[in-house]
Amino acid sequence: MPAEKQLYRSDYVKLHFVHYSTVTNLTLMNKEETAAFGQNWNKKIAADPLSRFGNELTEGTMLHTKAIATQDTAGWLTACKEGSRQMCRIGNPFPEGAEEAGLTADDGNWTYNW
Repeated sequence: MPAEKQLYRSDYVKLHFVHYSTVTNLTLMNKEETAAFGQNWNKKIAADPLSRFGNELTEGTMLHTKAIATQDTAGWLTACKEGSRQMCRIGNPFPEGAEEAGLTADDGNWTYNW
């Protein structure tokens, strides 16, 4: 499938190639974390002046929506419900504490799978 994109949890993936740039734990560290790790802080790389950090609590971003194939979303109304034997390909993240409590679905019976 041309131009296929990947969805992943950035706090879980330790090494990933994004447009041929290596993303590692070290590249994600701020100045204090880098110093505590015993490395020198490199400030040579500047952010794009036209970009900004989004607020993950109040803003959302959808990227490459056309990359999701029809078969990946077909039947999601039944596949993503608790007790379904179909594979749910729509991400429904575990809320804080759900994994530890052994919860697998929310009050609406939607399963957590990501």
